[in-house]
Amino acid sequence: MSVYSAVQAVVEEAEQELVCGAWKPTEIDRGLVQRLRGSLQPFIADEDGGSSTERLERLREGMAAVAITLASCHGPLAWFLGQCATALSPVLQWRSLPADTGHAFKTTMPTPEQFTDAERAFVLLHTLLTGPRWN
Repeated sequence: MSVYSAVQAVVEEAEQELVCGAWKPTEIDRGLVQRLRGSLQPFIADEDGGSSTERLERLREGMAAVAITLASCHGPLAWFLGQCATALSPVLQWRSLPADTGHAFKTTMPTPEQFTDAERAFVLLHTLLTGPRWN
């Protein structure tokens, strides 16, 4: 399953919970989400991608933002972000530099398509978090 597909499944479940009223974000949730949206903004900017190293750096920063927000919340928002972090976790197994010394810690070089897939997953997450229920 691609990173995007995994995040999409979590986002679709969250949208259903939000629409039917089963998940009612608190004011604290809204504040945390507002901060997270700012951290995910680089994925929304119309950039030309950059080098593999720059792209991986952005992806890792996105993962860190999700993890930091996850560490600061409880209840449905924490559960949602935990599932998003799990779906996004393949990013943590990627490297952008050749492993000349053989010490790559079982990391792999992602393809350009894998980079794009993960970037699209962050855009999808950002889109959910900019919806009317979060303002």
